[in-house]
Amino acid sequence: MGQTKLWAVAGLSCVAMSAWAEGRISSVEIETRSSGLDVVVSGTDLTKPKELRILNGESYIVEFDAKLDVKGFRRRMPLPNVSVIEVGWYSANPPKVRVHLRLLPTESPRLVQQEGKWVIRLGSDPAPAQMPTVLPATRATEERTPFPSTVPPLKPAEVLGNAQGNLKPDEAGPKPILPPTRTPAQTPARTPVQTPSQNPAPAQNAAPAPNPVRTTTQAEKRVNLDFVG
Repeated sequence: MGQTKLWAVAGLSCVAMSAWAEGRISSVEIETRSSGLDVVVSGTDLTKPKELRILNGESYIVEFDAKLDVKGFRRRMPLPNVSVIEVGWYSANPPKVRVHLRLLPTESPRLVQQEGKWVIRLGSDPAPAQMPTVLPATRATEERTPFPSTVPPLKPAEVLGNAQGNLKPDEAGPKPILPPTRTPAQTPARTPVQTPSQNPAPAQNAAPAPNPVRTTTQAEKRVNLDFVG
């Protein structure tokens, strides 16, 4: 009697432990790229699934010993090598979930594990993400004066000139620059320039011009000979 109870307790503990260690699928994502396709299965406590290839290689099945926490789906794929992807329950007790790919018999899918996820991969591996190039910090060739933490107070502006009377005549400020003055000796004499006039003045002490001689001619008298008989 005592041994029967012991075996019963051990069996119940094993069932409880198996139930506690059951895997759970939280998401199934399809990622397409130019070089292939990935079906990413994420969850907790997911052990390595089983792989099945049936129907003359046209069906590829991955079976997980886990529960499905999301809704199953069936999706047609517009790809030349994969036509349908299905996810759903296969058995409730024990819990089993299957991922089914309908593909060409010539395809060779691979099952890989990455970062706690199971990936069904078709095609080549995706290119690794390029890390940004980190340039080393430049060093100054000369030591620079550190920037002061406080700013000194400003000084009042100085008054120009000798307004306060505390500056010497030479320190009163810049003197204005005046143009140089010329002395009479330095000023060159200017000679007036005579321009010919259009109506020159008559010459002085000039002899008077002689009066012109006028001659008159008298008409010749004619003799009438009509009375000579």
